[in-house]
Amino acid sequence: MTTTNPPTLHPPEWWDGLLRACGPFDDAVATERLAELILPRISRRMVRREAELAINRVVLFLIKQTPDARATALKVTERLEALLLRRHDEDDEEPGVAEGQAICRLLRQQYGSAASTAERIVGMDKLLHAIFASLRSSSLHTAFTVELLKRGQEPEHAVRAGLALGTYRWWPGWLRSVATDLALAGRLDTATITALDRCAFAELNPIQAKMARKLIDGDPELAGLAASRLVSLGKTDAAAALLRGDLEAIAMASKLTLNVAESLGD
Repeated sequence: MTTTNPPTLHPPEWWDGLLRACGPFDDAVATERLAELILPRISRRMVRREAELAINRVVLFLIKQTPDARATALKVTERLEALLLRRHDEDDEEPGVAEGQAICRLLRQQYGSAASTAERIVGMDKLLHAIFASLRSSSLHTAFTVELLKRGQEPEHAVRAGLALGTYRWWPGWLRSVATDLALAGRLDTATITALDRCAFAELNPIQAKMARKLIDGDPELAGLAASRLVSLGKTDAAAALLRGDLEAIAMASKLTLNVAESLGD
C-alpha cells in the first residue's frame, strides 16, 4: 500500500519572505482575496457574519485611509477577536476558531502569519494565486512561479525566475517544464532564457518537442543520432554545438531530424 506524504506547511517567515520578494502589492485586494478563501470555512454563522463585517470595514479603510475608517476598522477587528476568544474559552476545539484567527491576523495586515495559519485550511496553491493577484505589477509569470514554489524553491529565487519569464507566458508547456527544471537546478540565467525563447520560436510539433526535451535532458543515444544526422546534412558546427548541449542547436536538430525522433519512439 502506498502512502501519501502530507503537504509541507510553511511558517510565517516564509510567507513574509515571499511577500518581500514579490514587491509592492495592494493591501485591500490582498485582504479581500485571502479572506474570500478563509471565510467560507467558518462554520458558525455568527462568527462568519462578524468576520464578514470586519473584512468589509477593514477593506474600506485600506482603500480610503481616513481616520474615521481606521477607527471603525480597529473597532470591528477587536470585536471579532473578543468573540473568538470567548468561543475558544468555552470550547478550545470550537469549529472555525482557527479560521477566525487567520482572519484577525489578516485584518491587522499580518499577512505572513495569516497565510501560515490559512495554509493548512485552504492549501498553498490557492493562497499563492490570491497573493499574486494582489501584486501591483503584472509582470510575474504566475503559473511558473507557483510551480517552482510548490517544488521547494526559495521564494526569492522563484519570484526572480517568475519575473524573468513574465513576458514568455505564450511558451508551450514542454518548454515551461524545461525552464522549471533549469530554474530548480540554478541554471536559468538570461542567456538560457534567450536560447529557450528561440526554441519556442522554432514551433516544434509534439514529436519534435519530445525529442528536444530528451536532448535537453542529455539522452546520449539520441544526441549521437541527431548529431550524425546534422553532420550528414553538412551542419557540422551545429552537430558539435548540440553535443555540448547548446539549446539553439537542439532546436535546430529537433526541427531537422524528425525521422530520428520517430525511430526512437517513446
